[in-house]
Amino acid sequence: LRLLSRYGDPDAGSCRYHRLSTLFDFMDRLGLSLDFGVLWQGDPNVTISANGLLGSNASFLADLEAERQELLNEVEDLKAYPVISIGFNFNF
Repeated sequence: LRLLSRYGDPDAGSCRYHRLSTLFDFMDRLGLSLDFGVLWQGDPNVTISANGLLGSNASFLADLEAERQELLNEVEDLKAYPVISIGFNFNF
C-alpha cells in the first residue's frame, strides 16, 4: 500500500491529488491494481457571456449575471472530487 501525493498549483490550472495505491499479483500473470484518492480542484470559476441581439440588452445581462451567481453558488461545494480506479492486467 503506497500513499502518493502529487501537488499542483490550482491558480495555474493544475490540481492537487492525494491517493492510496496498491497492486496485487496472482500466479505471476494476473494483476489487480486499486487506486483511491481525492482531487482538490480549488475554487470554481463560472463565466457566462452573450453576443448577438441581446448582447447589449441591460435587462438580459442582469438576468445572465443572476444565473451566473446561482450556478456559482451550486458548484461552490465541489472543491474536492473523489477518484476510484480499478485496473486488471494480464502478462503474457
